[in-house]
Amino acid sequence: MVYHIVGGDWDSSKVDDEAQHSWIEVLEGNHQNIRLLDATQDDGVVITKKGWTAGRPMSAEGMPTKVVRKGVGLAIKPLVDAEAFYGQLLVSDAFKEIVEELEPGVHQFFPMELYVGDEFQRTDYFFNICNRLDTMDRELSFPINARGFFRPKGNDDYRLVFSKEKIGDHHAWRDKFVPGGETYISNTLAQSLKEAGITGLRFNEREEA
Repeated sequence: MVYHIVGGDWDSSKVDDEAQHSWIEVLEGNHQNIRLLDATQDDGVVITKKGWTAGRPMSAEGMPTKVVRKGVGLAIKPLVDAEAFYGQLLVSDAFKEIVEELEPGVHQFFPMELYVGDEFQRTDYFFNICNRLDTMDRELSFPINARGFFRPKGNDDYRLVFSKEKIGDHHAWRDKFVPGGETYISNTLAQSLKEAGITGLRFNEREEA
């Protein structure tokens, strides 16, 4: 099984009102300054210089170093191990250690001091996935256009299946032929995160063959 993961997911039973939400903002630096080390276009989805979801290494220059969580307080929503950060993930040491154990030295973890109000809480990490792979099973997935991209339209029937053979020993990646920049992880990594009690993640199952 392959999983698409997102951060900032809390136990809904402990939150009385959907309006009681929180979010991360940059205090020092500017997330718009984040750039890829290599933005050369390949045969996959368009790569921009900012490259949030390209699956390639980013430059540390211009990377934000301090962030603040705004919205409801810690009494309602305690800190979690995986926060949503401009559509990506801001993760804890515990999350980082699990990923590094499975794929040492592959991905980037940029340290960012996390505040709530004026109070420093801990150092978290912007998690940048550095595997840009072709992992879709084209025999089982549809619709696919002439260039090999997965392109569902509206409410039409579709099926997205990943190839176990293509994934190989990788554990976190972006698929360069599936637009949308989703964060995909292996079953092995998903189980490790769950067993460790990593909080804040929502696991969305994707097919694998």
